[in-house]
Amino acid sequence: MKTQPSRIIVGEKEHLVSAKKIHTVVTRYANSSLEGPALAALLAQGRNIPNALGFSKSVEFQFKSTARLRIAWPPPTAAEFKRIRDRQRASGTILFNVGDEYGCGHYDHHGDPTTASLTSLDRLWVNNGVVEEGYSHLVDPLLAISGNDAFANALSPDKDNLRRLMQAMAVSHPQDWNFQHGWLDMAIRGVFAQHKATGELNNAFSMAGILQGLAVDHPTVVNDLESIWQTGVEALLKDRKTAREDVKQAMKRGQFAWISHPALSPKLICRNGQTWSYGGKLKVVWVRSDAVNAAKVCRDKWNGGDADIAIILRSTGHYQVFQRITLEHALPEIGAKEPGKILAKYKLTLGPLARALRLAEANLVTPRRILIQDMDWTNDAAVYDTDGNIVPWYLGCNQTLLVGNTLSSPDMPPSVIRHDKVVDLICDNLPNCGVITQDNETDDWS
Repeated sequence: MKTQPSRIIVGEKEHLVSAKKIHTVVTRYANSSLEGPALAALLAQGRNIPNALGFSKSVEFQFKSTARLRIAWPPPTAAEFKRIRDRQRASGTILFNVGDEYGCGHYDHHGDPTTASLTSLDRLWVNNGVVEEGYSHLVDPLLAISGNDAFANALSPDKDNLRRLMQAMAVSHPQDWNFQHGWLDMAIRGVFAQHKATGELNNAFSMAGILQGLAVDHPTVVNDLESIWQTGVEALLKDRKTAREDVKQAMKRGQFAWISHPALSPKLICRNGQTWSYGGKLKVVWVRSDAVNAAKVCRDKWNGGDADIAIILRSTGHYQVFQRITLEHALPEIGAKEPGKILAKYKLTLGPLARALRLAEANLVTPRRILIQDMDWTNDAAVYDTDGNIVPWYLGCNQTLLVGNTLSSPDMPPSVIRHDKVVDLICDNLPNCGVITQDNETDDWS
């Protein structure tokens, strides 16, 4: 398993204004990121850690949407950003991993570039230099969690792992943020304990490893967590069954299209009587479904829609556009039944899709919405009109994900574009999307 390179530097500290200890952490909903629960688990690893990080003994976690539906324009200056951030920190409250809250998140990989870092935990750890004797076993699990949040790096080859526990509780206990946060906090304590005992990261993130770790320091919660896990897995399986049925019906109705892309020209290779095809057209599939796993099933090669681009329409009128990594293989060996090794991995940058859909949203309301002049229709994150209202369609930070709402931002306004028009705009603009590749060593996309 790969994570981003370690940036932990002992003794490097962030300058913080003189303030009371942190007693309140405002973070995103617990069903969309492991970093909030990981911070809670970190603070429980001994009294030296909260003290070194400037936290009080008792910390309250509050939850909020990552969507900022309205903004003031013009926005605060850099100096005003800092004053807002400092006043908030001085009051004993920090924003943690919630996105661009007026550019004032204290520990975040979103938002204002002058305060952003790779990940929330990375920033918290680096800037406060808490690596002390006896705590080194916390470093790799924290970096792995950060890499999972920021870069979607896998936590463990075992499919029954911490990430799946989070996904399971999102289905079995939707919107019960305190429940999800509390049990993910406890599970991550198990990760820390198991990694300390074995030094093995993949096992520590598996559910078996988590339960083994908890059995040492928290034996009374093991049975409860096992029960929560089983309930969540059953809910996930039911959700996946619904997703498969929805995708199956979409395929029966012919809700897919093949779109050519100039950077992914087809390459046909004949060898030993077999024809191998690389690149070429992208398969776009559109599905109406409220299943959490709809996009994953839609892209599933063997049990789903085999889509390169999945367009999911929720009953709320929100859309989600996901894509599958496109692979380029080496020539297969003579007589081989499978392609050769992977030479490159590609994704599309969806800025042109975002621009087309945002323009359509602006033109379909009365009075016509005008985008703030200093913003670009292809901007990452959200864009706003001159009245300060958010325009639907959020573009992920590396432009590979385009959504109307997410688990962390359920309050985003729905699209007003007719469904067939959304599909047409996406298909028409896919050939204009750029291509990025993944580095085989670091897993970074560029």
